[in-house]
Amino acid sequence: MTFLGARGQGVPPTGTEQTFDHGEQKRSYRIYLPTVVENSERKVPLVFCLHGGGGNAATMSKAGWSELAEERGVLVVYPEGLNGHWNDGRGVRKHAAQNAVTDDVDFLIRLLDHLSETYPVDLSRVYMVGLSNGGFMTQRLAIEHTERFAAVAILIATLPDTYLKGPLKFSPKEPLSVLFMNGTEDPFMPYDGGKLTPNLPPRMIDS
Repeated sequence: MTFLGARGQGVPPTGTEQTFDHGEQKRSYRIYLPTVVENSERKVPLVFCLHGGGGNAATMSKAGWSELAEERGVLVVYPEGLNGHWNDGRGVRKHAAQNAVTDDVDFLIRLLDHLSETYPVDLSRVYMVGLSNGGFMTQRLAIEHTERFAAVAILIATLPDTYLKGPLKFSPKEPLSVLFMNGTEDPFMPYDGGKLTPNLPPRMIDS
């Protein structure tokens, strides 16, 4: 689920749209290259921003990260999930068919490799932020490829029990700085954990 408040209304997307061949699929993403990066070869941090379920790269690019990137001299990439969804490892039933043939972990890691070969990325300062479905995907990347990130931030997402009981087995290879940001009165994502029981339209359930 994408949550940008009123900011996304009437605001144009930032960055430029790019495509990336992953297996037999052409995946898309947006990338924002700040002025300081265009005019210099010095190594710069890279931030991945993952949209929520039903969202896309264009919408996520309106969240203010590109403006911050210009101010701080940071490269920002907005990858796009297939059909607005990330295969985050929770085993959501309505996305079972897509998840069975989509390896978003591999896509994002290969995209990271591609960007580091194309731009002056400081591989010791690669970060990821995601919200909702993108927040769960961020957790999965942090668990399976701890060594590739300096820190991650997770919004509107808690730690799923499938990560503890399922094939992921929650075994990060090394310590990683993690920030969780959740609301105590969020009707969609229970702050204290438990089954998702949102008072939302049916089309938004299992996002």
